[in-house]
Amino acid sequence: MNHWMRTVWALLFLLSVSGCSSWSNPFQGTSKEASKEAPKEAPKVVEEVVTFIEPQTKESTGLTRVWRERVSRWPGQYWQHPRQVVVTDTDVFVGTFHGRVARLARESGELVWEAAAGDRVTGGVAVDGQRVFAGTRSGEMVAFDRESGTVLWRSEVSAPVVSAPVVGGGKVLFLTLDNRTYALNAADGKRLWMHSTPPEALVVMGAATPTLDGPVVYVGYSSGDLFALSVENGIPLWVDNLSVSGGRSELDLLQGVGAGVVVSRESDAPVVGVKKVFAVNHQGRAVALAPRNGGRIWEHKMSSIQRPCLLGNHLVFSDMDGNVVALSAGEGAELWRTRVSDGLLTAPVAMGSKVLVADNRGRLITLDGGTGQVLGMDRLSDAILADPVVVDHSVFLWTNEGNFLRYDF
Repeated sequence: MNHWMRTVWALLFLLSVSGCSSWSNPFQGTSKEASKEAPKEAPKVVEEVVTFIEPQTKESTGLTRVWRERVSRWPGQYWQHPRQVVVTDTDVFVGTFHGRVARLARESGELVWEAAAGDRVTGGVAVDGQRVFAGTRSGEMVAFDRESGTVLWRSEVSAPVVSAPVVGGGKVLFLTLDNRTYALNAADGKRLWMHSTPPEALVVMGAATPTLDGPVVYVGYSSGDLFALSVENGIPLWVDNLSVSGGRSELDLLQGVGAGVVVSRESDAPVVGVKKVFAVNHQGRAVALAPRNGGRIWEHKMSSIQRPCLLGNHLVFSDMDGNVVALSAGEGAELWRTRVSDGLLTAPVAMGSKVLVADNRGRLITLDGGTGQVLGMDRLSDAILADPVVVDHSVFLWTNEGNFLRYDF
């Protein structure tokens, strides 16, 4: 099976039949009626087969395991636990495929409390000073007391929650399967505003966590639209569409912005130039936009469903072909590209001057942030689909087998 087919199956791994408004099998045979009208000699498409050679390094990542805690059962071959976890100064919060939300002690990994969400947790969790928030497949946002795990409120929405929530300014914001963004009052769950675009016929059961930037929240939809919305009232400030026309299959219709948006800070200006909003879609386009009006500063051919990482003047992506790619954040020029996987990569994260990335084959890989050279690799027994979290000198990993691990470096 060539890498293109592996990528298709990786995508199908993320698709949920129950989460799609319609579904057609992209491998289904042609009907008799259609075959009668087909030309006798249809043009042949030859897929380039690139043999994957695993990075050859005798070095490890240099990470030392501190603890490992079994949090949940394995969700099954074609399912995954929610990708977003939260690590605070004292605790770790995580939601599970089996409908539980758990709080662990950061130092020891000890389970502090576990609570039922009522249905499968989707997207992940968010935390403020008093509450933990989790969305469910049945279309509820649930708030738990941060200290005890007691359910504080439940708020029903129009469709399954597909993104992890984000909380700020007294609001909790998230996306649903029918292309709606909700803002609820974090204290009582009452709806404050809702923004929507028309739903798509074929979608991935998942969406990027909205990105808060002061009074603005950036949300990406399955249509390929990227909106800047007012946090106060949900009014659109500007919109850009990242869709790329063309394609040979139904999978090419998946144009959604499934990767989280990255916003550079004012302090990044010396290396990235003016403040920028960085976004990428599933089907071939990465862009840098002006936050004031959404004007495009640059664009680059790129396909990713993972949030990029800003490391100095490098914007680092993990793409759909197993590559880790660095672009110049200022101009969008490609700086280096290293293929590290024949599977599905997590988002890259900064670990000092290094880039850390993992995959669903259980590889944990570090690269030099300046050159892309592979510095070390460890093999874990668990598949990693959730993005690694780096805090201080620790790395936290949530595996798809339901294990949470802390490593120090």
